Order: sequence, then structure tokens, then C-alpha cells
Amino acid sequence: MEGVYYNMKKLSIYLLALSILTACNNDSKSVNQSSNSETTATDSVALSAEAPVIKFDKDVYDFGKIKQGESVAYDFTFTNTGKSPLIIK
Repeated sequence: MEGVYYNMKKLSIYLLALSILTACNNDSKSVNQSSNSETTATDSVALSAEAPVIKFDKDVYDFGKIKQGESVAYDFTFTNTGKSPLIIK
């Protein structure tokens, strides 16, 4: 019977932690939405028309079969087809 009590206590702690994390995540979304509320729909359209656009030559690369421990690499090539600079950090 002790094991059931321990598992229920453990489950309660996990659920409490999950609810706290969910609440924190919702609060940060509402803060971000309220700070962005000053941007109007026309501003968004104007910004998206001038935004950088990344275009990959190839979206997917198949490495085939790779042996364990083997080091492989592939360089994806892309271009900025947008009107403003594309900054990658």
C-alpha cells in the first residue's frame, strides 16, 4: 500500500509542475501579444512585403545508409529572395 501512496504523491507533484509551467507559458504569450498590439494590419503587410525570404536550393538531403560512428556532412545552399538583408544568428 505504501507504493501506491508514493506513486500518487509523485504523480501529484508532476501534475503540479506541469500546471505551473503551462501557466507561465500562457502568461508570456499574453505579454508578447499585448506588446505587439501596437502594430496594425497595414504595418504587418508592409513589413512582410519588405521582409527577407530564404530560398533553399534543396530542402531535403538523403544520406543513405550510414555506418555507426561514420561522420557525414552536407552543405545546404540558399539565397535571400526578399528585399531586405537576411540575418542569421
